[in-house]
Amino acid sequence: MKKLILIWGIVFVFILAGLFGFSYHFYQNPFYFIKGSITVDNINFNSDKDKDGLNDLDDIVEGARKEIANKTKYKDAYYNGGYPPDSEGVCTDVIWRALKNAGYDFKKLIDKDINENLKDYSIGVIK
Repeated sequence: MKKLILIWGIVFVFILAGLFGFSYHFYQNPFYFIKGSITVDNINFNSDKDKDGLNDLDDIVEGARKEIANKTKYKDAYYNGGYPPDSEGVCTDVIWRALKNAGYDFKKLIDKDINENLKDYSIGVIK
């Protein structure tokens, strides 16, 4: 009887180890089976807001890459006026700096949208 319990205990340990190894492998690499089968189609977009010869989508990606290469020092802070200096940043700065590279002033666009919507509610405007 003890021998049977020992055998089942060993089998149980091997099953648990196998399940752990299997789940660990896929947790580390969830796309193991579909590697190489994921493709992203290029979107053709003819807008060039800043007139630099690059379409805006490519310009935004280039801006994000520049911001990442800049190795900006990130701080958890509030910046009066909305924008930190170029050497500092907060969580969303990669996005607005990438858009800025394409000629879009994200803060102005947001402020404009807010002001247009605030008029509907007779609330003050952002300057």
